[in-house]
Amino acid sequence: MKIGCFFYVGAGNVEKGIVYPHHHPRFTIDEDALEIGVQMFVAATLKLLAEAE
Repeated sequence: MKIGCFFYVGAGNVEKGIVYPHHHPRFTIDEDALEIGVQMFVAATLKLLAEAE
């Protein structure tokens, strides 16, 4: 068995009108959310690597 986890990084933004769900013809993402997601994955990776030493 491999232990894992799931991260939910929301990409909607009501203030910018980015409100449509996946598979909707008007679906889009707030690209500012991409930076947050990358920061989260980098932090998790660095922590995992530090613990492996």
